[in-house]
Amino acid sequence: MNRSVFSRIELVFWNFTIQALSRPGFARTIIRDAMRLLQKSEAAVWGILLGISAVVGLVSGYLFYFVAANLR
Repeated sequence: MNRSVFSRIELVFWNFTIQALSRPGFARTIIRDAMRLLQKSEAAVWGILLGISAVVGLVSGYLFYFVAANLR
């Protein structure tokens, strides 16, 4: 059952990706907007904060798992 769910998710992802990349105007607009955001200094600060938050979340998740596994 899980395999069919994952297969469906993968198919939806690739269908969206192929459709998005087949229209050059759509991809060009997204890339242009992303470049504008990246060139602002505020975007760099938000990116760094997002990265730190992601690493802290990942590490705390692993620690919670190991602590819970050792308490059994």
